Amino acid sequence: AYAVATGGKFMGEECSQAPVIFYCADQPSNITRHYIKEMGLDELDNFHIVTEENDGKEDERSANWNITKLDVLEKHLDQVKPGLVVIDSIRTTICNPLGLEEKSEIIGHWIKEVERLVCRYGTLIYIHHDNKDAHMNGISRASGSTAITGSVSACWRVERASKEDTDLSRILSMPKTRGFEPICVNLHFNIENSCFEFAGLKGESEEVAKQKQSYQDKILKFLSCRPGIGFEMSEITLHTGIDKNSLYTVLGRMTSKGIIGCRRSKSGSKNKVWYVEYTDIQC
Repeated sequence: AYAVATGGKFMGEECSQAPVIFYCADQPSNITRHYIKEMGLDELDNFHIVTEENDGKEDERSANWNITKLDVLEKHLDQVKPGLVVIDSIRTTICNPLGLEEKSEIIGHWIKEVERLVCRYGTLIYIHHDNKDAHMNGISRASGSTAITGSVSACWRVERASKEDTDLSRILSMPKTRGFEPICVNLHFNIENSCFEFAGLKGESEEVAKQKQSYQDKILKFLSCRPGIGFEMSEITLHTGIDKNSLYTVLGRMTSKGIIGCRRSKSGSKNKVWYVEYTDIQC
């Protein structure tokens, strides 16, 4: 949310700046506002926080929201036109207001109803919780019905890297996804700017991660300055100076993550070309 609202980076990736709506019903509003103020988000006109505290006290866009108020959500979306909507959490905005247990399959229907409205404008992120069974793996760790994880495009899971309270590292895994390969990465919390920073794939050294990120930045800058044009691997190597073995790995990863596209060359050869459709990066 911070990266989108400020047009900054998330896990090393550039984000297009856009308005954000954050519906927070899962913790006391004073705690939420403390986090928001600490990161400077309270000073941004395009970041809209909606908590239980301002229910009915301010303009309609600031009123607390749950699933019984789909008409209010639609008005919020029409007013703000957000690039990102975060809903925290499924339990407090959908299950509790409808009197449903998390194991109910009906929740999947309401998740899709919200998605139908939000995705006219941008991306939707739900916050959900783990169940108490630490022996479960992947999406099975999510609490409640499989209809919850089955109704979303991807599941991201954040967990501690160790049991030490002083360890600021986290592991972000994506065990379920549609269209992209699952990933598991290391994150480090930067105390100075209150942001998590990408620290490479799990099991990968930070030095290797930084090298790959450098390669990715070079490739993206080269392709972004020529949107819509496909380049073969030999051409990208020539312009970026990256050796073919490393380039092949990084191109594959960027393609699987949807950062760039890949297709057969239109020149009649069987070679692949890589490209970006559109970018707002200044060259």
